[in-house]
Amino acid sequence: MEAGHADPESRQHGQFCWLSKAGRCRVAVYDEPRLTKRDEAGMDSTRQLGCHIVLPGRPDCCWTATAPETSYPTLTGLGGADVAVVGAGIVGLTAAYLLAQAGLSVAVLEASRIGRQVTGRSTAKITSQHALIYRRLIDTLGIDHAQRYAEANRSGAQQICSWVDELGIACDLEPKDAYTYTCDPTQRDDIAAEAEAARRAGFDAELLDRAPLPFETAAALRFRDQAQFNPVQYLIGLALAVEAAGGRIFEKTRVTAVDAGSRWRVTANEGSLDVEHVVIATHFPIAGPACHSSARRPRRRQVSMLLPASMGGASAMARPVAC
Repeated sequence: MEAGHADPESRQHGQFCWLSKAGRCRVAVYDEPRLTKRDEAGMDSTRQLGCHIVLPGRPDCCWTATAPETSYPTLTGLGGADVAVVGAGIVGLTAAYLLAQAGLSVAVLEASRIGRQVTGRSTAKITSQHALIYRRLIDTLGIDHAQRYAEANRSGAQQICSWVDELGIACDLEPKDAYTYTCDPTQRDDIAAEAEAARRAGFDAELLDRAPLPFETAAALRFRDQAQFNPVQYLIGLALAVEAAGGRIFEKTRVTAVDAGSRWRVTANEGSLDVEHVVIATHFPIAGPACHSSARRPRRRQVSMLLPASMGGASAMARPVAC
């Protein structure tokens, strides 16, 4: 579902997955740096087609805005479990559901509300396509590693779709094609090389002359049979499945310490849990054997949104904005 890994070779490329369901927003995702002169000309052409800028003026996300609120309890007192999962995004709830299905007692601790953080504000595409990753993997690690990475991505995407069906999660899941594109003609060879690398990794990857966007592109790579969904609605449904499998979920429960002893003690708010195992599923690791603070850096995306009439009058193409 991630929008793509940032790397120096892909900084002039963009990625998107059409979100064209009636009444939804259509989103294109761009990597830094932002608008080139070619991009600006493309955006000008969209305005000539009758588009205009509409911004809602509130710090919200289309996925969270259309999902129901949750109200799980806050952790208080001293308790215990086999496993504490810190973070109720897609990683944390996936781990919690699998562990609960395996018969372990699981407690999920979320600092905010289900799906309202990184996962809930993501690009919502379920795809194995991540910028120019397969060429880089083959060049640096070899074809075997690249194929294993590809298979892990395919399996993850298939698992999401399977659970949506099996658990009856209403999250607007739709099959879609995914694209990586460039506006720079000198980088067409990079797109072509990635297409060949992706085919070697087992994908039906197509090299196109242009992407289906309202501005000119020099080349595009299409992955068929990818998907999109509302990630917040998906996580709300997955949380219900965790509970049904015997897991417990705590919201507004910010973990402040993970201490070793005869068992792990996870402290949050006015409560704590003694557990055998801890899964750290936060955006940035908050605990563990390695220090991650020096290796992490913030990253932003640019998003264009074509808003339906119900959200702003005429359909509107917003300029890219930081997210």
